[in-house]
Parts: sequence; structure tokens; C-alpha cells
Amino acid sequence: MTTVEQNIVNTYARLFEGLSRFARLELIERITLSLKEEDRAAHKEDKKAKEDTEFFNLFGAFPDDKTTRFED
Repeated sequence: MTTVEQNIVNTYARLFEGLSRFARLELIERITLSLKEEDRAAHKEDKKAKEDTEFFNLFGAFPDDKTTRFED
């Protein structure tokens, strides 16, 4: 975590202390949902990359670092 990020977190933590219990719970819930959405998006990208790899492997495609030319 950078110094700037630490300062931002500390500032929000001080603001957090001034909120009511209900407001803090609401904020925590929204942050949690945001993190879950990020995880889902990352998982979806990983899954797509894996599916693409599996699809191309079905056809015996050459990896990018190999050539299709035959050498004597």
C-alpha cells in the first residue's frame, strides 16, 4: 500500500468513526458487495481465458512461439 493509499484509508477511517452504527453497517455492506463484484469479474476473465485455451487445444492449434513451417 502506498503512502497516498494509507492516507486515504486513514481519512476514511476517521470519517467512519463519526457515523451511526446503521450507516457503518450500510457502508461495510456496500464495500463488501464491491469487492465481490471485483472477484466475480476477475474469475470470469480467468474462466474465459481457460475456455479459450481449451477450445484452441481441441483443434491442435500451434502455440504462438511455434511455426507452422516444416524445416529440413
